[in-house]
Amino acid sequence: MYLRSLELCGFKSFPDATKLTFTKGITAVVGPNGSGKSNIADAMKWVLGEKSSRSLRGETMEDGIFSGTPYRKKASWAQVTLTIDNADGALKNDSQIVSVSRRLYRNGDSEYQINGSQVRLKDINELFMDTGLGKDGYSIIGQGRISEIVSSKASERRTIFDEAAGITKLSSKKEETERELLKAEDNISRLNDILSELGSRIEPLKKQCEKAKQFKLLDDEKSGLEISLWTRRMNALMKMQGESEERLTLLRQQYDFINDKLDKLENEISETFANAAQWEEKIADKRKEIHSIELESSEAAARAAVMRNDIEHFFAKINELETERKRAENGGERLLSELEAHRKKLDALKIEQGRSIENIEQSEKRLNEISETEKKLNDIEARTNDAVNDLRLKAASAEFALENAKNSIASAESSIEALGAQKERQLKLKAEQTERVKELQTRLEGIESEKTELLNKTSGFERLCAIREKKLNEARGEYSETDLKLKELSQRLNILNDLENAMEGFAYSVKYIIGAASKGRISGIHGTLSQLITVKDEYSAAIETALGGALQNIVVSDESCAKRAIKLLKDENKGRATFLPITSVKGRELDSRPNGENGYIALASELVGFDEKYAGIIKNLLGRTAVAEDIDSASAIAKKYGYKFRIVTLDGQIVNTSGAYTGGSLSKSAGLLTRKNEIADIKKQSKTLEEKLSTLKGNGERLAAEVKNLTAQLDGEREKASALDEERLVKGMELQKCRELLESFDGGEEQIKRRIAKLNAQLTDFKQSADDAAQLSVETAKRISELETELEKTRRARADALEERSTEEKALSELKIAQAELLKDIQAHEQEARRAEQAIKDGESDFERIGLQITELNERIAQRRVEIADTEQNAAGS
Repeated sequence: MYLRSLELCGFKSFPDATKLTFTKGITAVVGPNGSGKSNIADAMKWVLGEKSSRSLRGETMEDGIFSGTPYRKKASWAQVTLTIDNADGALKNDSQIVSVSRRLYRNGDSEYQINGSQVRLKDINELFMDTGLGKDGYSIIGQGRISEIVSSKASERRTIFDEAAGITKLSSKKEETERELLKAEDNISRLNDILSELGSRIEPLKKQCEKAKQFKLLDDEKSGLEISLWTRRMNALMKMQGESEERLTLLRQQYDFINDKLDKLENEISETFANAAQWEEKIADKRKEIHSIELESSEAAARAAVMRNDIEHFFAKINELETERKRAENGGERLLSELEAHRKKLDALKIEQGRSIENIEQSEKRLNEISETEKKLNDIEARTNDAVNDLRLKAASAEFALENAKNSIASAESSIEALGAQKERQLKLKAEQTERVKELQTRLEGIESEKTELLNKTSGFERLCAIREKKLNEARGEYSETDLKLKELSQRLNILNDLENAMEGFAYSVKYIIGAASKGRISGIHGTLSQLITVKDEYSAAIETALGGALQNIVVSDESCAKRAIKLLKDENKGRATFLPITSVKGRELDSRPNGENGYIALASELVGFDEKYAGIIKNLLGRTAVAEDIDSASAIAKKYGYKFRIVTLDGQIVNTSGAYTGGSLSKSAGLLTRKNEIADIKKQSKTLEEKLSTLKGNGERLAAEVKNLTAQLDGEREKASALDEERLVKGMELQKCRELLESFDGGEEQIKRRIAKLNAQLTDFKQSADDAAQLSVETAKRISELETELEKTRRARADALEERSTEEKALSELKIAQAELLKDIQAHEQEARRAEQAIKDGESDFERIGLQITELNERIAQRRVEIADTEQNAAGS
């Protein structure tokens, strides 16, 4: 088993279909950072079933789909296909080439395929179990994987050891079996619980059943008693109905007599009412006249009372207006005095407001001066801080330079000492490498000779192995094809047996009777007619058509058995069926047979195989039916013999004795007889294929053993050649390294001398730098101390300015609050003054309005007095 190819399409950085082909050797993928090398390893793990997006260096599984660029739209799906050569059968798959595919869509849907057939992820995991492949196998070792395995727990490392030992699949099956056992135990526990629960109910249900039976008996008795009771009550009611009808006749006669008498009295009453109505009309007219006079008198009195009331109301209104006029005169004087007081108060408040504005302006001026002082102090403090920071940086730089110079001095001294020792070692190594070069050249010449001999032997083994592999592949292909046919036949046979055992196509009533007979509930049942006869395949369509529904008729021993079966169906309400008793059903075959006629085959009863005891039934059903080759032959025979018997063709067409033709398409696999024949035929074919399969298996095992032996010998020779190549490569690299080392030794001594001289010059410079850095550090520290003293003075002055500004801001705030209160008082007095002025104007207007209203009321009083006199005079006259 080895890797053939890897195809990527839409996965991460591979938007286009990309195929990587691998040969039997080492394949390396090289490239700069970011070129997608790791994506190939991720694709390997992903197609083998990796479900963790973090293991694939992504947040979600959708990150594995090409996400697009500014110049190319993103992909809608990603697919990776891994192709493996399975010629050695390492994978439990019949194919020599096994391809595993995985596809992922952006909506989250995922598909897995093996050789183009859709499978589950579980199938892929099982395929690679115990092979070292798989997402958790040891065949894919990524960056950091070794350290992860070493540092992991023992239980986690065991997974890799189990995979290498080839027991992962067994462990997986064991775990799955244990889970199934646990489920079975749970189901048994639940069944025991149900049984115990139902067991406790049996005795109560038994008692309830007895009570129900007793209730049914009593209920039937009650129904009979109720019917008798209702019959007696109905007879009594019918007797009462007759008596009531006699009384009703007598009462109707009395009703007619009284009704005539009432008609006469009603005529007399109508005449009396007519006379009374005339007198009532005259009385009503007089009453109307009296009522009209009384109404006019009461209306005149009411109008006079209203007018007197208006006069009193007008006098009261005049008094109120007089009082209001006096009150308005007094209010006007009071408003004038209030207006004068508000005007004086406004003058005083405006003077005070002017003084407040001056105080606020002076306070704001002082506050601006304090802010300017504070700003200057801040600037001084910032500049001083910057200077101190700069000096501290210089001091730190000087200290760093001093420390660096010290380190450089120590390093230079150490390097000078090391170079001296290195010079002595180089002289010793040069002599050793010269001797090693001679040894390596001798060994490389021997390797070339051995390699030529191995290549000749390997070429012969490859030719033999290719011939055997070709024959083995042909044998495996034929075996797979035969095995597939056998499986298809076995599957078809199982389906047909299931249909036959389940009596598919039979009526429910027929199934019920056959089932009852198999359980011993009824005896004398021989079976259905279709079960008791045999027909050759070429005649099955004709016989099925001829028998039709009679194929489901049940053959029984005698008439009593038929009656028992019919009673059982009736009692159980299971439908209807036709029974054929052997003792009663008799028949005879056609006398005038159309022998020798073109297309005639035989009577239908002659084409059926059956037990002799069923002869009467078969002759009854098929003895007068002829079988012809086709519809034309059947039509000609029927005309010739005057349609005296029924004719059926081989393809299921019928010419009836009435002259009617019945036919059309016929499903060959739908018949009961066809199914029996097909089962027998499949069993015969299966036996032949099993024999062929056994022979092919033996040939395949023999060829596989030969190929395996040749492959082992070929691999042995190749391993020897590979070992020689590896040794030649190692020795050649070692020789090249030795030569390069010798070349480097030639100029090494002079180079060491130059480096020592250069290091001595650098040592002098480093010491001078150390002295300069120490002096600069002292001067910088002194200047920093002076600036920090000045900075402290500036900070104290700024704190004093801040305190003074806070005091002044507080005073300014109080002045502004007082000014706002003065402004509020001024607005209030101005509003009161305006209100007083408006009230004075309104009072003058009300005074004039009240005078006019009093004059108007006096005029209305005089008018009401005149109206009262006229009303009283009119009332007295009427």
